[in-house]
Amino acid sequence: MEISAILFDLDGVLCSTDRFHYRAWKELADRLGLPFNEEINRQLRGVSRMESLEILLRGSERKFTFQEKAALAEENNRRYRQLLMGLTQADVSPPVRQTLRELRARGVPAGGGARRRGKARPGGTDRRWPPPVGTPR
Repeated sequence: MEISAILFDLDGVLCSTDRFHYRAWKELADRLGLPFNEEINRQLRGVSRMESLEILLRGSERKFTFQEKAALAEENNRRYRQLLMGLTQADVSPPVRQTLRELRARGVPAGGGARRRGKARPGGTDRRWPPPVGTPR
């Protein structure tokens, strides 16, 4: 079997995006006047965006409509995706960089993506990801 390309999961495989998730949720919590800390953040790991939002909103006395929750979840996702644009080679561990280097040397295109609604989508919106190893950004 010939490999024509390899697509890696971005979060947790190519790099850790935990700090971006944290920052996006923290900014939303701050805007809504809700508490947010590392303990709350740990509760968000491995759950969907809407479940994460529900956990965040437990700190609110206000009841949000489904439409308001959907808008808040989208706001959080937009901010998270903006923050992802700040990823650099420094966010990729040396073993991952070495693997990517070896794949490119063999002519195997490799990149990162994330699952969304059952479909893979490229990481970021307008940049090649991961950045070419050995090339400054």
